[in-house]
Amino acid sequence: MELSDADLAARVVDTLNRFVGSLHAVRCTAAFWIAHAEKPGFRFAAKYSLQMTFGTAMITLRKFHDLHLGGHLERLVGEDTEAAPECAWILGECERRHTRDAANLLFAHYAPQRADPPLSSEEVLAIIHDGGWATEEEFLEWIGPMIHRLCSIRDRITTKYSLPIGSRPPEDL
Repeated sequence: MELSDADLAARVVDTLNRFVGSLHAVRCTAAFWIAHAEKPGFRFAAKYSLQMTFGTAMITLRKFHDLHLGGHLERLVGEDTEAAPECAWILGECERRHTRDAANLLFAHYAPQRADPPLSSEEVLAIIHDGGWATEEEFLEWIGPMIHRLCSIRDRITTKYSLPIGSRPPEDL
């Protein structure tokens, strides 16, 4: 299905808003679980809730990469002097941090191939640490600039295609 640039822009802006919302929820949810992780009755839930928030972030960034691979960002952003570098930074960080592999191996699938045995706990932790985060707090700090850059890309597309502002996340992200 071929959409006009304006129709595609409206869909991409809506998608970017969902990405921003998901990553903001990741930060808020992870902060809650970090604060309660050592409390009796919360340890088990905290462990898996923090893994869940990490997974949500990885899947969200994989979707951003898919927008790029599908040519949608290039079509809408092109050589825009503000949005293009933001896209490049996010894609570079995703490559450097192996977010696509993390999304695939930790959340979309249980192993590299269906016939392979599930990953061990040690292999799961190695994939997370290969991303370069030593602590949950470091990971959460890394997410902040992602959110702001996604907002910048969204805002440039909104302006370029004269789209209505619509619902926006709070300014205190």
